[in-house]
Amino acid sequence: MARLGREDWLELGRAALEEEGPPGLTVEALTRRAGRTRGSFYHHFESQGAFLRALAEEWAASGGEGLAAERGLRALPEAAEAVAAADAARLARFRAALPAPGPEAEAYAEIALALRLGAVLMPAMNEARLAELHALLAAMVEAHWHE
Repeated sequence: MARLGREDWLELGRAALEEEGPPGLTVEALTRRAGRTRGSFYHHFESQGAFLRALAEEWAASGGEGLAAERGLRALPEAAEAVAAADAARLARFRAALPAPGPEAEAYAEIALALRLGAVLMPAMNEARLAELHALLAAMVEAHWHE
């Protein structure tokens, strides 16, 4: 049986988060899922909190994608800092995508972020529908700037 490295545990955590949400991220649930001992887990992470922070930081660094992952991470106090960083980065990307800076651009960027946050709160919302709504918002922005 091959040893699990830090990245393997994080990958396992991502899958558990997507499939089970936060309940799948306990040390017991993760070690059961991996078929490994707690010692294997603690070799890479000093605590469950350290693991959750690492998982959240990795998610934020990769662009903060995945509604299911985001729903789960927003429920974890250990993820708050990484989630805030992902929100700030997302807002910056929305601003950068707009045709001109200014108060209207800022408002549109905030609307785009609010759309994302609203989608996180709606369990029935999926990535495809969110992409459609963002495309609709982009078309509205484009029409506004070309009036």
